[in-house]
Amino acid sequence: MTVLDDTRALLAGQRDKLQAERDRLAGERDKITAQIGEVDALMRQLGGSQPTRTTAPTTGRRSGIRDDVLNAIKDGNGTPADIRKALGIADGDKSGAGAVANALSTLKKGNKISLRDGVYAAP
Repeated sequence: MTVLDDTRALLAGQRDKLQAERDRLAGERDKITAQIGEVDALMRQLGGSQPTRTTAPTTGRRSGIRDDVLNAIKDGNGTPADIRKALGIADGDKSGAGAVANALSTLKKGNKISLRDGVYAAP
């Protein structure tokens, strides 16, 4: 092995470790988000109001939007409007509509979905 091969192997190992750590942390975040949702629902039932948000809003990609879109397509929601409706995204929510459009584009580029006559389908 050359020094270049050794360096590539070392970097690949580090990349794998970082990806594993990222995946672990994303899983923890998803669990915490679900728990917060459950607590919020209980608070609404008890007090009839939405609790105030105590954490800073998250930025970046909504966790799991691609999976949500793919699942909506698999459930038979093939048009972008049907997908947004299945995901609970309100009409006029430009941010949500953009997220769905981006997810559709990424899924299509990754050959996870196909488009025929304006209707998306999962293989």
